[in-house]
Amino acid sequence: MAYFGGFDGKLQAVDLKSGKYIWEFATDAARQNARGFLTPAGKLNQKAIYLSDFYDDMVLAVDRIMSLGSIVSSPAVDGGVIYFGSADGNLYALE
Repeated sequence: MAYFGGFDGKLQAVDLKSGKYIWEFATDAARQNARGFLTPAGKLNQKAIYLSDFYDDMVLAVDRIMSLGSIVSSPAVDGGVIYFGSADGNLYALE
């Protein structure tokens, strides 16, 4: 299995042998804020996040992305438990 997180606040798992997507877990912040910043397909809604090219709007865009509970570090696996941190301020442990 390969585990990876993204700016959308989701941790995903892929079976390396088959290449098939197995599951995903959304952070608390992703569940709360996804409607405003993700498309119905689950992708980042660029128009809602990046309002313009001005510097102030770019700084706010980073804040909007982080409000999804972005996962910007690698998860760690120990004893069958997956640990990862999120920009929502939580450390998650999944069995």
